[in-house]
Amino acid sequence: MSSNTVFIDLISEYMGLRYHVSHRITCSTISSLQMLLYMATTMVGPALAIEAVQGLEMWKTVVITGTIATFYTTLGGMKAVIWADVFQFLVIVGSLLTVAILGTHEVGGLERVWNNNDVGDRLKFFNFSFDPTDRLSFFGLTIGIVVSVVTVSVTQPAVQRYIAAKSLGHARGSLLLTIPFHLILFPVSYFNGLVLYAFYNNKQTSLVPAINSTFPPLTPDISLTGDGDSMRYEPNYSNADQILMYFVSSQFGRIPGMQGLFVACLFAGALSTISSGLNGTAACFLQDIVKPWRKLRADKRKTSVTVNDAWDTKLSKILSCVFGVLATLIGFLVPYLGSLVVISNIVGSVFGGPIVATFVMGMFLTRTNSWGAFTGLVFGFALGVFISAGPIVAEQLNIEPLPIQRISFIWYSAVTFTATLIVGVVVSEIARCIKPSLLKRVDSSLLILMLRRRYTFSDDDDYVVLEEDGFFPVERPDDATGRMNKTD
Repeated sequence: MSSNTVFIDLISEYMGLRYHVSHRITCSTISSLQMLLYMATTMVGPALAIEAVQGLEMWKTVVITGTIATFYTTLGGMKAVIWADVFQFLVIVGSLLTVAILGTHEVGGLERVWNNNDVGDRLKFFNFSFDPTDRLSFFGLTIGIVVSVVTVSVTQPAVQRYIAAKSLGHARGSLLLTIPFHLILFPVSYFNGLVLYAFYNNKQTSLVPAINSTFPPLTPDISLTGDGDSMRYEPNYSNADQILMYFVSSQFGRIPGMQGLFVACLFAGALSTISSGLNGTAACFLQDIVKPWRKLRADKRKTSVTVNDAWDTKLSKILSCVFGVLATLIGFLVPYLGSLVVISNIVGSVFGGPIVATFVMGMFLTRTNSWGAFTGLVFGFALGVFISAGPIVAEQLNIEPLPIQRISFIWYSAVTFTATLIVGVVVSEIARCIKPSLLKRVDSSLLILMLRRRYTFSDDDDYVVLEEDGFFPVERPDDATGRMNKTD
């Protein structure tokens, strides 16, 4: 450990150091639920694609995907996961770029892709409305993407990658590299969506309208692009998430290896997410549930805790298998909840938004205490569940959702983040008035660099630290610089 840095192995460990052990357990539980749902969602993507082109039942592919990911994660550990992720990322980017380039050629060029989407009112990125009920808008996408990227950066799989780096410099470098990679992966994925819309709304195609087409029938004289292109229909599929695989199969199936490359792309994304999630979830459960339970049991028996690293390693592998089975079972239910894009955004927003807000309070606000952080986290999570589950329940009961439940899914992360932050700050201030003992010094190593305290000499040769809450005596620094090495 360096002189000015606190290293942690788990995202929840920071919560325990900054707030309280109960907060650490709560954060670990929410993070584990998030990863289970997210892993289940990623299993369904390849399954739907294979079902669209090969007719293999979805549940069979889900079982195969879950089994393979659980197997190599359990045997290989974090090293196998990281190396697999490297190759999987290359396959994903290569496949998406290939589809984007060939798809643009099939549509008739970039101009036709742009025009078809523009006339079809699909370019919502230029919608500068502040109305949160609009499905897509400039501000919704911008804020939603920023919070989503930050959310991914503070998940347990991401933290494990940072820790696996050779040094702190390498960890920082890997984090900075995510910026250009996101700037490549996200636009390419979005552009593929534009290509699909332009292709299936272009009279140059020979596709016959499907019986169960997504779009309602339109009269032949309706023009989409202004140059005579009439509305075309999406193909016959059982789920909207199958459209891209159907497009690749029908248009590029003649190219040797093209279908296999894209299927590999889908499986690479799924396996990368699942393997990372299994490692992270198992680590959280072991450190935040199993080990505290051991300590509690030892305290009751008035004995010491026996540390056995070999047994903990075996237990971690067993937990990976258990969580792999749970994620696979949950995967059977995912197709009934809606589009995979919407579900993945909901999972990241409802679970990730409150956690990110709690981190922000801990690192940026020294007045935040355990009462406020815990209340804010629970409130933000509950609000996210209430908002996201509203439309699903309303549809099943055939009733109108509440006004707050009509917010677009792209705003969920901003809503849960803001709600957690506001409630956490307010409750912290109220708690400090009720219980003055909460007014205590925060370990500077848990704050961002600009808020870390500076130690100076006092007149009577004692060392004190100046912060917003007053002066606090501290131990003598290790050198004559007037600063404590451990918090410099």
